Amino acid sequence: MKPLVGVVLLNYMSYDLTIKCIEMLKEQIYDNLEIIVVDNASKNDSVVVLQEYCKKENIFFYQSCINGGYAKGNNIGIKEALKLEAEYILIMNNDVILPRTSWLEELVGYLEKRPSIGLLGPGIYTNGNRDPVLMVSKPKWQQEVFVNFFRIPFWLIGKKRRSTHVADEKKNVVDNVVEKEVYAVSGCCMMFTSKCIQKIGGFDEGTFLYNEELIVGEKCLKNKIPIVYNSRFHVLHEHGATIKQYIQIKQQYKLEEISRMYYYKKFREDVSGWKYWVLNISAKFNRMVNVPLIFYFDKKG
Repeated sequence: MKPLVGVVLLNYMSYDLTIKCIEMLKEQIYDNLEIIVVDNASKNDSVVVLQEYCKKENIFFYQSCINGGYAKGNNIGIKEALKLEAEYILIMNNDVILPRTSWLEELVGYLEKRPSIGLLGPGIYTNGNRDPVLMVSKPKWQQEVFVNFFRIPFWLIGKKRRSTHVADEKKNVVDNVVEKEVYAVSGCCMMFTSKCIQKIGGFDEGTFLYNEELIVGEKCLKNKIPIVYNSRFHVLHEHGATIKQYIQIKQQYKLEEISRMYYYKKFREDVSGWKYWVLNISAKFNRMVNVPLIFYFDKKG
């Protein structure tokens, strides 16, 4: 018997994407998975549509009465997966596309041969661009302060680089495979072992959106649980398909700032006192000064 994989899909106002994602998962050749759908208090017809669809497809569906954000919503699904005694738990955004039907089979096979790994993150192709590893090592607060105050030139350099590194979304094989132990991986698609998720206690629910990956990374580091990034298991991601539609851009940056500072305050004992104060000031400067300027320059082309 193959190990059970619990796949947690968080839905908010996007039942069409969720159903499309489930149909894609049903095409996977891996034959021992349970799909768990959690609706984060959607205000449209998501609950009615998904309840009917999941009942028909014999899929677990949970309707949350409040939208507690990414961490809280996924924790609901994680608890259900653990009740089912899943050995692996795949957290995946409903706007993620798996490039081949053997993807999950290959991923489980890889992890079965490497039992020390607690969390694996695949390579991510976001809106046609190949993302770098999210975080190879623990963020340095000094570098973050510098970037926050001087983001404009970094943004201009990054914009030029992005325009010359466009990924071919039709490729099933990724050249120059990167496989390495890292501090954190992207939250849009991450595969936990049940032992890892139980050891770290799931996601920290102190954040609503953004930077959950860094908190997971710090928890794993303190518990000596290896996190591995492997670009061989790449996925395609339409980043923010739901977020951009229902959360204003200014609110997105504010949420990102709040979550980032929460991570530093609660989990980074090395960044306290005046260090935290300087970092906090730089983060506010970035949101209130740099971000509006970036939008201005971006519109001007």
